[in-house]
Amino acid sequence: MANILGQTLPLFPTQTTPLLMLMDGHAMVYRSFHAISAQAHLSVSATGEDTTAVVGFTNTFLRALQDWRPTYCAIAFDTSAPTFRHVRFEAYKAQRPAMPDELRHQFDRVKQLMRGFGVPIFEADGYEADDIIG
Repeated sequence: MANILGQTLPLFPTQTTPLLMLMDGHAMVYRSFHAISAQAHLSVSATGEDTTAVVGFTNTFLRALQDWRPTYCAIAFDTSAPTFRHVRFEAYKAQRPAMPDELRHQFDRVKQLMRGFGVPIFEADGYEADDIIG
């Protein structure tokens, strides 16, 4: 969606059948960061900020727009708050390593990018992005 002068407009208004593209932003950012980092192709801004995940996410997002040409688009993100699964199952994701510091700040950059595209962002404490999408 594009947000122009406060009006939400379809991304590709000529699409004959309306198509909504929902994205798990948390998973996409994480995957982009680790896929590119594993190949040792890190991206760094002029200020020295690691932008590996932002670059990978952007490439994936633009490719999805090109391939799918959605009429509408929205993205969901996890929050740092515990989910209902953590409450019910204390060991939920307990074995996962902590998020790398160089990845943490990139979520804000990706959200800035999505706002620039006019893509609505959804997040809710107690829920993961895929719960919100579901």
